[in-house]
Amino acid sequence: MALFALGSFFTSCSKDSTDTTPPVITLVGDNPMKVILNSSSFTDPGVTTNETANITTTASATNPDLNHTGSYSITYTATDAAGNSSTAIRVVNVYNEAETMEGDYNVVDATKKLSYTDHVTVSTIINKRISFGSFAAYPNCSVYANIIGGSIEVPNQLLLNIGVPPYVADRNFSGTGSIASATQFSIIYTELTNGTSSTGTGTYTKIVK
Repeated sequence: MALFALGSFFTSCSKDSTDTTPPVITLVGDNPMKVILNSSSFTDPGVTTNETANITTTASATNPDLNHTGSYSITYTATDAAGNSSTAIRVVNVYNEAETMEGDYNVVDATKKLSYTDHVTVSTIINKRISFGSFAAYPNCSVYANIIGGSIEVPNQLLLNIGVPPYVADRNFSGTGSIASATQFSIIYTELTNGTSSTGTGTYTKIVK
């Protein structure tokens, strides 16, 4: 009887060879999950399982990087007492709140009587910041702006060697604007070049493809 009891003891502590069903992992919260760029913190909502299991978590090396837009992943592995395991993956997308503004625009500057095409790029490191490729119709004129609610602010900034020969010069830009809709906004700006100040009014209409 003593030997039987001892044998029973060891049998109860070994893995259950009849259990071949892996645990089911259920993600808590959204998947994919969206997180605003430059957020102060990120809380992983975690997972639940349908049985008692040991859960380990493996995240992207940056876990995720809240100061850089991108798609990051968190992998959860659950292992039950019988040694069966399963995995689940959550995708975390860090995004700029101004991301819908990125794209090509037809620009009409009624003040300077100019019409041209410009490309707006959304910052990958600063939330609600955009930049222009050809601001005020100057090639390679990368002026940046900040989105504040429904307004646009162009902070005072000096760009060097802007323009085409023989009109290349250091140019200073600043301005303010407003967002009229999802596809249109306008900016009133001031340009200071060689001590001479001029004003422009650009109306941007997104080219929908």
